[in-house]
Amino acid sequence: MKKIFVHITALDGCALHRLILPYLEIQKQTDELQIQLGYSRPVAEMTFEEEAQEIAQYDILVFHRLLKDGLLNRIREINPNIKVIIDMDDDWRLNDTHPAADIYRREKTSERILWHIKNADYVTCTTEYLANKIRPFNSNITIFNNALNPEDQFVPQDIPADRIRLGLIGSSSHSKDYELLSGLAQQLPKEILDKVQIVLCGFDKGTYRVYNEDGTVQFRDMPYEQNLWHQLEVMLTDNYKIITPEHRDFLLEHRYKVDYTTDEAYHRVWAKDIDCYAEAYNQIDILLVPLLGNDFTACKSELKMIEASIMGKPVIASEVLPYTTCAINAIEKGGKINPEGNCILVNNQKGCRGFVKAITRLVKDEQLRQMITNNIKKLSQSDKYNLTAVAKKRIEFLQHIQ
Repeated sequence: MKKIFVHITALDGCALHRLILPYLEIQKQTDELQIQLGYSRPVAEMTFEEEAQEIAQYDILVFHRLLKDGLLNRIREINPNIKVIIDMDDDWRLNDTHPAADIYRREKTSERILWHIKNADYVTCTTEYLANKIRPFNSNITIFNNALNPEDQFVPQDIPADRIRLGLIGSSSHSKDYELLSGLAQQLPKEILDKVQIVLCGFDKGTYRVYNEDGTVQFRDMPYEQNLWHQLEVMLTDNYKIITPEHRDFLLEHRYKVDYTTDEAYHRVWAKDIDCYAEAYNQIDILLVPLLGNDFTACKSELKMIEASIMGKPVIASEVLPYTTCAINAIEKGGKINPEGNCILVNNQKGCRGFVKAITRLVKDEQLRQMITNNIKKLSQSDKYNLTAVAKKRIEFLQHIQ
């Protein structure tokens, strides 16, 4: 029986979709592989040597993007026969507009990730586009799509609302993508703005790093004026003009994870832990997925489409990779409806106007919303994006490793 150590250093979305959910599903499907999820004993409680000694007891090490400097070499010193799999779900090189670009430069993160890519025995990743970026550095690569099953937190619930809720669900790393919606509140026709609620999900405290002389790093809360979430909220609310003064004053107090129940044109939803973040989908009716079109974003996966599929939410997305790999535009040129359409795609060159037009069309046409909802559900029902089916492929892959 092969023993596999799945190294998890942070309980974030990458760990959830690339390590935790896939390997928990593998555990359900086979007794021939012994899986140890690494967060069961927090890495912070181990010394460097203890961590290396524990992992070296296994036949296969799986990790996402990066290990501690020197850890992989030490593990191989102890166990030269261990096989190493690095998983990638994104480009390891950030563009200059990414909020973490300065941190990556200072900590040489891109170079460290690339070293691990070159020195791994196998690479797994999400898409063919990303695989083509990785192949010059490691050709032993296998693609496993991000996939979901209708269980755990991914359970649609019907929570009625007086307005049609337009949701943004993602991390602050998408702040530049969200800026494609700059002017949304001003440009939506009043008759539409009166019928919708813009829901910003994932709002959180901003933090910044302080580098100490001894090489340690401290995290401190950022003044809310500099917080990317606050800046996005200002943008989406037209500087709070679309809500009441009472609501605005409450939001500006930034009471951590305290909600404000309202039927106004904007609603803030605080960030949730990874084991319940999908609940945010039950607070929206239409998912907005703006994404800048460039080489960095093209390396991402179509996960937002899959999440919307399993939660039964129609999508308005930018017409760029990765979404165009699975998207069928419901609105053809000239405005004709494609009955197979599973979303509405927006040309980024049209800026916010494209999203305004798509939102207006969906708000006015309930039948179109339902058609797109029915069609998008088919994505997560296919083997390509079904966690059970993808896990079977992962099992075959792991069993063939010698």
